Amino acid sequence: MTISLSFDILVLMNSKLNQLFTNSEPLDVESVVSILKRYVRIKQDTNEIFFTENGNKVIVYKKILLFALARKLLKTEGIINTESFSAQLTSEKLQIKKGSIDSSFNGLKGKGFILGSGADYVIPNYKIGEILALFKEENNHD
Repeated sequence: MTISLSFDILVLMNSKLNQLFTNSEPLDVESVVSILKRYVRIKQDTNEIFFTENGNKVIVYKKILLFALARKLLKTEGIINTESFSAQLTSEKLQIKKGSIDSSFNGLKGKGFILGSGADYVIPNYKIGEILALFKEENNHD
């Protein structure tokens, strides 16, 4: 009887958990690429992320978001090992003064666009739609 009861509880738990599973990707790659292609290029042999002419025109906090989205995409596609980034890495790769990066990081953290600390910041998947909307609005004004 104990085994049966435990099995029933396990079945019930699994049926509740099944509501959480999905076959879709947590990242809508097509939507991210449709935004990034206007602002970012990725060098094929090194995976280095750099900005197009349009990317160079956006303000610092948006450059950070574009950089982070590109890293998330590269990680999702299995091209790099980690999507996480730091203010130092971002400053070096984007060639933006650390002070500008730090103040933008604070604003992005405050809005929940990036989460983490130290060398381990990421864009949470649940914020990607909101971030993409920032760039879609900008594209509509060009």
